[in-house]
Amino acid sequence: MKEHRLLKLLESLKNVRAAILGDVCLDAYWYADMRRSELSRETPHYNRPVYRESYSGGALANVASNLASLGVGRITIFTILGQDWRGQILKGILENQNIDTSKIIFSDNRLTPMFLKPMLEGYQTTQEAPRYDFLTDHPPERESTERLARSLSGALEEFDCVLLGDQVPDGIITTELIERLAELAERQERVFFTADSRYRIEQFRHMVWKPNDIEAAKALGVSSISSGTGKRREADRQEAVRNLLKMGARMVFMTLGKEGCVATDGSGAVHVPGFKVPPPLDFVGAGDAFHAAIAASLAAGSTAEEAAFMGNLAASITVAKIETTGTASPEEILSQYRKHAAGGSD
Repeated sequence: MKEHRLLKLLESLKNVRAAILGDVCLDAYWYADMRRSELSRETPHYNRPVYRESYSGGALANVASNLASLGVGRITIFTILGQDWRGQILKGILENQNIDTSKIIFSDNRLTPMFLKPMLEGYQTTQEAPRYDFLTDHPPERESTERLARSLSGALEEFDCVLLGDQVPDGIITTELIERLAELAERQERVFFTADSRYRIEQFRHMVWKPNDIEAAKALGVSSISSGTGKRREADRQEAVRNLLKMGARMVFMTLGKEGCVATDGSGAVHVPGFKVPPPLDFVGAGDAFHAAIAASLAAGSTAEEAAFMGNLAASITVAKIETTGTASPEEILSQYRKHAAGGSD
């Protein structure tokens, strides 16, 4: 992509109106200073003295944060959260980024999803202890998901793209809701529906699919996309995205980690290489950055190949941000592009 084209796309993002529907989560880090730990007088256990805590948006909340960082003009969240302290913290995080939370449904029958990571600090090291996941153990009520579908359908003309996230067990995107959303997507040519699903990407018909290679293999019913190397592996990957397209996708962007992605819009499959980033690296949230970038780019008028290039650029920035689900700004994207163009990355 030429720099003038990149600049035009980045400028066009200011006019994009994005809706987000799906699993919106809270990421939490609790820091315990184990140098202050004491043996309990009642039990044979040492305590974990937490002295600091931090919170950020996870899953689709992180996608929303990435859209905001990219400069997308309007972002609205459609989701269901619990009537709990986690939901209030998450709502505040989103509103602090000028993200519209007026479409969020708060329910007494749901837990706001949270991934709590205890960080144990010693004299010279910090280690992450096993994570605590706060998740509802049953699907949402049909009345709530119907309300979400009606709310989005009634406001669809106000948006240019709809980003869907199906990330947690018993999350808010039920099979019935997927069918309703697929009907909406089938009737739309102007609005791009993009889907990221950990378990069932093949059900999101008439939408842009963003699976990684593991999720793509699962959808295709194979153990892996390719066991070959070189040209054989490249051919297998391109065949995989073409086969996914035949299953009902509008476009396919299959991510390959540091190798970038393979994309197709039906006119042919193309491998868009990733960008080399020196360690240390933190890959948490890279897929969210990629999802936000491709959806916003397509809504701004990019081709599939250009969108993949933007997605790779955004992800290459976030992986260099350690111990956080980072985002990528237009300034950072332009800087990374120029570094690459000057031969600083491949």
